Parts: sequence; structure tokens; C-alpha cells
Amino acid sequence: MAALRAAAPPCMAPSAPDHDPDGRELSVGDLRLCSARRTLIGPHGHADLDATLYALAERLMRTPGALVEDKALIAAMHRGATRIPDGAAPVLRKQVQLLRGVILVLTRERVQVPTEQGVGCMMKARR
Repeated sequence: MAALRAAAPPCMAPSAPDHDPDGRELSVGDLRLCSARRTLIGPHGHADLDATLYALAERLMRTPGALVEDKALIAAMHRGATRIPDGAAPVLRKQVQLLRGVILVLTRERVQVPTEQGVGCMMKARR
């Protein structure tokens, strides 16, 4: 068992800290984001994320409990793009819904992503 733990990436190790100083892992409540594997890990399982969902989760988890404007979330989704495509707002809403569904399954509502329509959203641990 010790060999298995030693072989696991830092964010999968059971003793991993809540926040990795190298920036490889972020957490909000019971939810952890492993950047080495682009995986969300919760008490009820884990989910590998595509690039878009990973970018959204990472941006929201950098500032837990703080409202992140839609513009910042769209920019995170299109990181590296020279121009943000028209119609990005509806795509953002759909991606946030998908991320919410993943988080619901992994945490059973212990972590939430409330939205302030037309402004932005946040990720926060439920008390």
C-alpha cells in the first residue's frame, strides 16, 4: 500500500494539503482540483474534466466565495485566444450548468456554484 501511495501524483495522495504551494491543487470545502490530472475529487468520487470545465473550475476555485464576473470566466474558457468569440455568454451558462452537475454528484451539494444572472458566479462550500 505504501508503494501505491508513493506512486500517486501529489494531488491524489491521501495526505495532500488543502492547497499545494506549487499551484497543482486547489480546494473548496470537500472538493479538490488536481491540475496534474485535470480532475475534480470529492467525497463521492472523482471526475476527469475537459479543458473548458477545468478552466472554469480552476478560475472559480482560485477565489472561493468571491463573485467572479462572466467576463473573467469567459476569458478563462478561451485562455490563449486572441479574440473571444461572439455568443460566448450562452456557452458559459451551459458550461457552468455542466460543472454544477459534476460538483453535485461529487459533493452531494456540499459545494455550490450560485449565479448572479448577468454578472457572474462563485464557488463556495455549504455550511
